Amino acid sequence: MCVPALHISLGIFLRLFQLYEKACHELDVKLAATLTTSTEANQDFNAYITVLKTITDNEDMIRQCEGMAENNDQLAIWFALDAQDNSEVQEQVEQLMQEAQHLRQQADRLVSL
Repeated sequence: MCVPALHISLGIFLRLFQLYEKACHELDVKLAATLTTSTEANQDFNAYITVLKTITDNEDMIRQCEGMAENNDQLAIWFALDAQDNSEVQEQVEQLMQEAQHLRQQADRLVSL
């Protein structure tokens, strides 16, 4: 069995690193925008930034969908183990599993964009 604190710490440090990396990139983009003088270069640069922001937003949505799907899977497992003969709980388990599948499909659609 693994110590949960290690996983939690690694997750926190990974998230902080990603936020730091994103902030540095945004600073780099702002510096480049102020240093660019021609209008054509600005338009190309702005188009690049727009695409980059869309990609970043999609990656964030993918992570959220996958995390929510994982949570639903865990809840479904706990519900299934807790009440095996209860048909009402079994319906909830099926709903959670369907929602998890839907979230994974949504994440797959975002990947293909």
